[in-house]
Amino acid sequence: MSTCSIRRRRDSMSIETLALIPALALLLVGGIEFGKIALTYYQLQKALRGAARMLSVLRGANFCDSTDPQIDAIKNFIVYGPGGNTADPIVQGLTPDAITVTPERLDADTGSIGACDCSGASGCLASDGGRAP
Repeated sequence: MSTCSIRRRRDSMSIETLALIPALALLLVGGIEFGKIALTYYQLQKALRGAARMLSVLRGANFCDSTDPQIDAIKNFIVYGPGGNTADPIVQGLTPDAITVTPERLDADTGSIGACDCSGASGCLASDGGRAP
């Protein structure tokens, strides 16, 4: 084999390698970004499940009043985690004001879950004789 053909083969291999580097870099960066999105989704899902669990056993909270201190504490738990207001938010830009707590209850007659009515004894307002969600 001549020296010229070996050099051509080596040059073509280096050109092919250089052509693949951007594609591999794109795959790497895409995988990292997908991982970040999946981690954020998992963290939010875990925070919401924990908050739902805490809300389900909460006693004395007024679910029809969005300014209730216990409901505010749950919103802070969702945003900041167990560390409270001193920790960084789980998701940058997420604030407790962006969280909405909607009381729901299973309707025994229809078997469906629906929003609680906060007006009257049949609703979720405990002070009017209603049941908690």
